[in-house]
Amino acid sequence: MRLVEVAGSSMTIEEQASAWCIRLASGHLDPAEQAEFDEWISADDAHGKVFDRAQMAWRGLSAIADSPEIIAQRADALDALRRANRSRWSRKVQGNWQWAAALAASVLVAVLTVSLWSNFQTSAEVQPEVFATNVGQQQIVTLIDGSRLTLDAQTTVTVLYEDDRRVLTLEKGRAKFDVGKDADRPFSVTAGGRTTVATGTSFSVELLRQDMKVVLFEGQVKVAAAGSAPSARSVTLAPGEKLVANLSPLAVPRVEQADLLGAKAWEDGQLVFIDEPLVAVLEQVNRYSRTKIEIGDARVSGIRITGVFNAGDSRAFLDAITGLYPLKTQVNSDRVVIMSKILQD
Repeated sequence: MRLVEVAGSSMTIEEQASAWCIRLASGHLDPAEQAEFDEWISADDAHGKVFDRAQMAWRGLSAIADSPEIIAQRADALDALRRANRSRWSRKVQGNWQWAAALAASVLVAVLTVSLWSNFQTSAEVQPEVFATNVGQQQIVTLIDGSRLTLDAQTTVTVLYEDDRRVLTLEKGRAKFDVGKDADRPFSVTAGGRTTVATGTSFSVELLRQDMKVVLFEGQVKVAAAGSAPSARSVTLAPGEKLVANLSPLAVPRVEQADLLGAKAWEDGQLVFIDEPLVAVLEQVNRYSRTKIEIGDARVSGIRITGVFNAGDSRAFLDAITGLYPLKTQVNSDRVVIMSKILQD
C-alpha cells in the first residue's frame, strides 16, 4: 500500500503533506519511498509549497517543545506513523495502515492549525536550517526539495525556504550543490558577497580567506554581486568553467576552465592543487587536522603548489613540500610553522 494512494483517496493536500513530513521525521526514505515522494511532489505545484510549510512548522515545534500539549501531539503523530509502518506490508491490516497514516497526518494538521500554521506562513518567523561539519568531517544532506548538499570539512551552510525561492548561504568552507529542479523557485547560494543562482544543476562553492570560487559541473548558473560596479556584473558559467573572485568589493572576477575531476576529488578524500599559492592551500589542508599549519615567513606565502594529497595526512603534505621547496618547519604543541630555509640579508 503506497502512502500516495492512501493520500489521494481520502486526504486533503495538507494532510498528505503532513503525512510525508512525519514519515521523513521518523527516518530516511528507502529508494522506493523516495521515488514515491518525488512522484507526489512533481504531481502538482501546490504539493511542494504546502509540504514546505508543513516542514517549517514541524521543525518550528522545537521552539515550543516544552509545551505538554505539543509534546503529546507530536508524539502521537510519530507513534501513529510507526504503527502504520509496522503494518503496511501485511495484507490483513491494510485498513489499519490507511487509518494510521490518516491519523498521523490529521494529528499534525491539528497541531499546525491550532498552534503554528498561520505563524509559520510569514517569512519573518521562519528560521533557517543550519548544517555544519567539524574538522575532518564531511556530510551529505538531502534537502526537503530533493536537492543534495555535500559539505566539506569545517563548513557551515544555512538553508531558508520561501514561497518563491530557496536561499542558501555558505558561511565558511566548501560545499557541492546538486539542485532539485523547480523553475518556480530559484536556488541561490551566497558566499563572500556574491550570489550564485540556479534552477536545476550541479555546482560547488568555496569560501577562502581572500577568494570565493564557483565550479559548475552540470547545467547553468549565474554569479553576481550587489551594486552597479563592473565587479558586480552577472557572470554566466557553462559546464566545466570556474569563477574565482577576490573578496575585495571592487575586484572583477575571472572565469577559467576547471579541472572537474580535481574539483570533485575532496569528496573522495583527496586534495588536488594546480599552481595554487601556499597560503590558500593551507586553508584547505587545515580543514582536516586539529594541528594547524601556519606560515611564519611572509616570503613563502606565495609559493605555488601543484600536487595531489590525502586529506588529513598533514605529515605527508609537509614532507612533500619541504622536499620540493626550500622550506623548513618548526613544530609546536598545537601547530606547525612553515618558514624559508634561505637566510634573509
